Amino acid sequence: MKLSWRSALFCSQLAAVVAFAAACDRIVDPAFPPTATQFVPPPVYDRWWTMTESCSGVTGSLSKISWYVVPGVTEFQLRGQTVSGYWTEGSNSIVIADSSRLDGSVVRHEMLHALIKGSGHPRSQFLGKCAGVVVCTAQCVTDAGPAPTTNQSAVTVPSDSIEVSVQLVPDQPSVTIDGGVFSLLVTARNPATHPVNVLLLGDAASGLQSFSFQIRAFSPGFHIDGALRLGDPSIAAFAAGETKKQYFDFVIGTALRNRTVSPGIYRITGWYGNRSGVLTPITIAPP
Repeated sequence: MKLSWRSALFCSQLAAVVAFAAACDRIVDPAFPPTATQFVPPPVYDRWWTMTESCSGVTGSLSKISWYVVPGVTEFQLRGQTVSGYWTEGSNSIVIADSSRLDGSVVRHEMLHALIKGSGHPRSQFLGKCAGVVVCTAQCVTDAGPAPTTNQSAVTVPSDSIEVSVQLVPDQPSVTIDGGVFSLLVTARNPATHPVNVLLLGDAASGLQSFSFQIRAFSPGFHIDGALRLGDPSIAAFAAGETKKQYFDFVIGTALRNRTVSPGIYRITGWYGNRSGVLTPITIAPP
């Protein structure tokens, strides 16, 4: 959930001849979580900001945002709601749970709020232009409103009919680039000259399993798996020749944290449904 809050304060003003009332708006931030502390955004935020500007078509100044982290948590409470981060309009601040500070899809979600200067989740941005760049939770999908009516000319096809490719950003991840933060980009393209609806596992309640990944070391035992489950039919609907994409973000390190990849040699696989693309061998942070 990503929220901003408005409070309208009304004042009166006297003119020299005619008395009149003028409405005066002031935007008031919610109180920050008591343990929230300000931090300097890491270098990768510049790349993520550029990505969000590019997908949204809106430009802005990253330097004007104040950043705060809530230490040691994965979620926190904001006026009765459980959130992993939010943008607030009054001070143009973004507050992030500690575990999401290097989770690009969450950070870019809040960046998108800051760029469009709104607390809502317009479908055209969060499930349209920036789909796959920003995360869209169940509440985000609800806020976005109903999906467009299904194209009656669309043909229902298995996921094997979709072309899948994978790439790393940057293409040679290293601790010397963006502090070791990198992304796996999985791209799915409908090669047909007509619209299609892809058969995917899941439903609107549990989410459709569309994009997923596995990073597996050549040495036995280590692997990371993950999947996007989106409760919105747009993830399965392709126009003729349309391409959809999904970014998964990681950080190079040795700590046992979510999506932390140790230096080594890996086989990296990305899927859309049952169709996959593979990168191998991939060296992460060569010595």
